Amino acid sequence: GAGRGDIVSRLLFRYGGHLCQTGFDRQPNGPPQCTSRVSRTRALAPSTPHGLHTAVALRAHRVAGGYDLQVTFTAPAAVTNASVAYDIQVTRPSSLACGRGGVWGQSIERDIARGQVLHVSEFVPQPSGCRGVVHGQVMLGTETGALHLLGHDETIGRFSFALR
Repeated sequence: GAGRGDIVSRLLFRYGGHLCQTGFDRQPNGPPQCTSRVSRTRALAPSTPHGLHTAVALRAHRVAGGYDLQVTFTAPAAVTNASVAYDIQVTRPSSLACGRGGVWGQSIERDIARGQVLHVSEFVPQPSGCRGVVHGQVMLGTETGALHLLGHDETIGRFSFALR
């Protein structure tokens, strides 16, 4: 087992019904190494259902340098392998004080049950004098660039927050 100071540098992914591993501490008797060929297999690009929607709850906490946004939503579909994920995407206002705005976010890369309530924390920086509305969306879609061509990302919920 790993001690308190040890860094675990092996990740397991599941594509369809197949496990693969990546990282520095791959187990010799474990599943095969993840390769782009594995993740590009057309059969492993599940189609995400169209027309999914979820309500998004938002709580904002002022912290040093900006806000921590707590995004909460209920997963309308299950995620059972590494080729699909829920994503949170945030767009900051574009202005002289805010800079060029920009889009950033994160993926929730784990198995998720349909109906599971998810909580995601996203930091939104607020430069001095930056005012305006931060727009966000929750998306469900394919996770890798190769699969991106085969599947699609669907916006399933939206949120907004005014920087004051």
